[in-house]
Amino acid sequence: MKLNNLLITFLFTLLSHICISQMRYGTIVFERKTNLEKRFSSAYNSRETGGPGGRGGKEYNSSNKYLTEKLTLYFNDTVSLFVTEPLENINDQQKTFQTQTLINFNRKTIETQINILGESFLIQDTLPKRIWKFTGKVRTIASTECKQAICTINDSTIIYAWFDTEVMPAVGPESYWDLPGAILGLAYEDGAVTYFAQSISSDFVDINQLYAKTKSKKTYSRHSFITEFAEKYTTNYRLYNLIKDLLHFF
Repeated sequence: MKLNNLLITFLFTLLSHICISQMRYGTIVFERKTNLEKRFSSAYNSRETGGPGGRGGKEYNSSNKYLTEKLTLYFNDTVSLFVTEPLENINDQQKTFQTQTLINFNRKTIETQINILGESFLIQDTLPKRIWKFTGKVRTIASTECKQAICTINDSTIIYAWFDTEVMPAVGPESYWDLPGAILGLAYEDGAVTYFAQSISSDFVDINQLYAKTKSKKTYSRHSFITEFAEKYTTNYRLYNLIKDLLHFF
């Protein structure tokens, strides 16, 4: 009898592990932190231009240096939807962008809606492929041990990612997806922008009902969007670094 009980316990544990390791749908809540001191141009931050240090404003400190946002990733083994949750503070709304990113894994397509200061843009393209290098390092995120990988974009910017192989779909924040498991952490090498999962649930969500396409004057490919905005905004523009981040991550 004791042997049978041990066998039942072993089988139950094994089946539970298999169910967890084969998680194919669910919801991941992320927290994005943006270092405002690094992301806004030096001209915007200066006293002379009325940045945080000028015209009665405050210098950046530990309490206002970072902008914290909530983002949600809904996924199954066919599609994923990554949504930026709206900020309540009007001033904070002007320091970031509202985005929705829909990925279809069967068609290998990505569709991103971006709201920049009240204007909507729609980008449709095939899924980007990135070359990843696995470092062998691990980090615990949302109570889960994640493996680390890095990639280089635009020939110089290094992106760090931490992924969980127990979540089977290759999903992640923004347009990042092509690792052997869900990406639970994503960061610039200097830590200026970070995404880290706060919670993971296996609740099933009808993604098609959540995704609402907004009106856009023009539909872009990824290349045409990057080209147009890279030419439109110079380093003197107050949101230059935020625009650059957007082009790296979207």
